[in-house]
Amino acid sequence: GQHLVATNCVVCHGAQGRGDGPQAGTLNPRPPNLTQPHTAYHTDGYMFNAIPSGFPGSAMPAWGDTFTAREKWDLVNYLRQFN
Repeated sequence: GQHLVATNCVVCHGAQGRGDGPQAGTLNPRPPNLTQPHTAYHTDGYMFNAIPSGFPGSAMPAWGDTFTAREKWDLVNYLRQFN
């Protein structure tokens, strides 16, 4: 998951998941800080499904079929380490 985050997510979410990536300031709303407790309330399944669908009301894009099921789980599991 680390490589996938580095190549696809860091630009918005930042290297440490704090929502401070280089493009974060151009987004409205800004990406969430994944180190904050509120992200733990999202189930793994919710996060898995949000990757291809995006997050409603946010700048998170719908990645569609970009990632395989295995890659989506790798992303979810890697992102959990920030929380």
